This record gives sequence, C-alpha cells and structure tokens, in this order.
Amino acid sequence: MLFAILAATPVWAQDDPNERGSGAISIDDLEDSINVCTTVFEGIAVFYILPKGWEGAEQGVDRKSGVLDEELNRYVMMSRRPLVEGDDTEDFVFELSIYRYGIPTDWGEEVTPEERAELEESAFWDFINMQMSESIKSGMDCVSPAESIKAKPYGVGTRKPTYFVPVFYRLDDQLNIYTFTSVTAGKIWTVKFLVEADQAENYEALIALILNNSFAMTEAQFAEYQAQYGKEVPERER
Repeated sequence: MLFAILAATPVWAQDDPNERGSGAISIDDLEDSINVCTTVFEGIAVFYILPKGWEGAEQGVDRKSGVLDEELNRYVMMSRRPLVEGDDTEDFVFELSIYRYGIPTDWGEEVTPEERAELEESAFWDFINMQMSESIKSGMDCVSPAESIKAKPYGVGTRKPTYFVPVFYRLDDQLNIYTFTSVTAGKIWTVKFLVEADQAENYEALIALILNNSFAMTEAQFAEYQAQYGKEVPERER
C-alpha cells in the first residue's frame, strides 16, 4: 500500500521533550482507549500505540509459521481505523517499517569512535536521501522545506525523547504522506501515516499522540524491561 505525507504542524516536534504540546497525551491518560504494541525484529524492539479495535496486518509474513520472508529487506506492519458498514473509505493508514540491514557496522578496528559516529551518521542520511529520491520518482511531491529535514525530538514525560527525521509528501493533492525515520542500535525504522488531504486536520492529534509514544530499544534492554515490569513476550516476536 502506498505511503507518504504532507506538510507538518511544527508542534509535533517539541523543542522541550517534556513540554506537552498538541496531541502530547501520555499512555496513562488514555489507558482504556489505546493498545501498547511491541514489535521485535533484527535486534531491536519498537514500541508504539494504536487505538483499541485497530487490527494490524503484517506484510511478507507466512500466516502459518509467522516467519518473515528472508528475501524482504524490511518488516512492515500496517493498521487502519475500523471500517463501518457502508463506509469503505481508507482515510487514515498507519505503517511501521523496520529495515533488515540498517546501517553498516563493520567499519574496521582502526576506525576511532569519533570516525565511526561520523560514518554512521553519513550512512543514515544516505538512507534518508535514497528514500526521498525513490518517493519523488514514484510521483510524490515533497513539501518539506529543506531546512526542516533534520532530526527532531518527540516524546512526553520523563522518558528520553525519540529523534525522528520528518519528511512530508503530497500525492495528487489528495493524499498527505507523513514519514518519520529513526535509528536504534544501527537499525533504521520508520513510522508513516497516509491521510486523505481533506481529513488531515482531523487526524493531527492522533498522529502526534502516536509519534510522542513511539520509541525503540535493543533486545537486551527489552529483556531487562520485561524482567523489571513483569511484561510478557509479545505475541509476535521477530
């Protein structure tokens, strides 16, 4: 399913991660109306939230074994608002992508920590540029000013913010496509939203809520989290 995004409201990226902006609602505030979801893939665990009743669909996963096709470069989970009888309009779609290969790590023992950091940052931006090029070639119009395409903090409360690079697109003046890309332990992951242009304002708060409650950690950190809080292993673990 096609995915992209439109011009963003600046309030989504908060200069102060502890400042509660538009849509910045904590999980505790919506305990009875949202589900906390976790996907483990390629050494990282990604946390995100979805409204209750929203079912997810995994792409490239065998329905019987639950195993991801090894030829695919990424894990993809998609969800949309439940459709009611007589209404088949898909005006909002959520997509989580976790890329299999991510950023190279075999730079060699002679590379200093500072050089490694520079190489990893360069590889991350190479990925962003490649994704933008592919999106534009597919017919999307990038509407993000160049100066706005940079890492920005998203989050609420005392948890360390997640840094996403937001890039927004528009397709045929009908679809807004919002993409937010991050990296954890060398693995690149992206949260995307596809919204009908005339419904964009209605979904701003939901998009901000999901973004401000999306974060990732390594599998080792996830194991510690489970032990500390007595959490069960997710039903689907990659």
